[in-house]
Amino acid sequence: MDDVDDYIVGFRKEDKEILQRVNASHLPLLKTTLVGNFFPEDRHRLITINSTDSIVDAFKVLSENKILAVPVFNPIKKHYLGFLGMNDIVALLISEFTNQEITNSKDDILALMKSKESFKTKSCLDIIDLSKRNPYCPVEERASLQAAIDLMVKWEVHRLPVVSNETGELISIFTQSHAVSFLHNNIDKFLVARSTIQQLRLGIKPVISINIKETTKEAFKLIHEKKVSGIAVVDDEGKLIGNISATDLRVIGYDGNFLSLLLCPLNHFCSFIPKNTTIPGPITVSPANTLEEVLLKITLTRVHRVFVVDQQKLIGVISLQDILEVFASK
Repeated sequence: MDDVDDYIVGFRKEDKEILQRVNASHLPLLKTTLVGNFFPEDRHRLITINSTDSIVDAFKVLSENKILAVPVFNPIKKHYLGFLGMNDIVALLISEFTNQEITNSKDDILALMKSKESFKTKSCLDIIDLSKRNPYCPVEERASLQAAIDLMVKWEVHRLPVVSNETGELISIFTQSHAVSFLHNNIDKFLVARSTIQQLRLGIKPVISINIKETTKEAFKLIHEKKVSGIAVVDDEGKLIGNISATDLRVIGYDGNFLSLLLCPLNHFCSFIPKNTTIPGPITVSPANTLEEVLLKITLTRVHRVFVVDQQKLIGVISLQDILEVFASK
């Protein structure tokens, strides 16, 4: 991205006139900030699993550590193979378990898995990136933040494994949230953040939604089929009343205590999802809100998407990916 015109290709004339005032002063900051700077010298504790571990063990690791994906290490060849994410677990559950099997399981997911021949022979190695949402795309610790953002946008990934320039050793995981948090903390450096959602054409993609009367299993099935991380939950009139993501699968619990919730209507399932009392319902913005205001809401609430509402009508959704696209190179 060499100049401001790279920002505004395809914009309406009136929007171009506004965005012409946006300069590229943020580019040196993104190009001089290194990915390794996000992690202290002592490094974050890196949570991993082995390719030979059971799928149940992987589910347990994801649930107990409240993470969406985990690197998979091959203990024989001594290198990392990729990520296994909660989306992969969702894909597996949908493909392997029928409604009748879930009903008859009496909430014992271990017994259900043991009854399936595929679970007796499969390990974590077999379901790496089953959802096609967790490709393994490493970045060196001395790479620039700009390079990391560009990779995330190009490959449409939520996280990048950070490796040592010298040894190639996996050091940590750089996520979209890391990048968005940096943008928010340095918001005064990015003049484009003063532009509105409408001017930047954010939140114009069709919203994937599901009626709250549908079963939870159908919601996770839709998430898998559409290859997204979350969808909107609406009432009969199409009004936004919530959202559900692969992360919410943790409600079932790694020991399967709530496995039968997959067959319950979403309104019942959502009642089991821990609520943050400081966040009343789904996070929404209007087309008139600025990118700066969107970044503030995302940072304060720690959500991965906000919904765009105009005159109480749901018209779009903005993901972390969409925000990073604004700052990506041409």
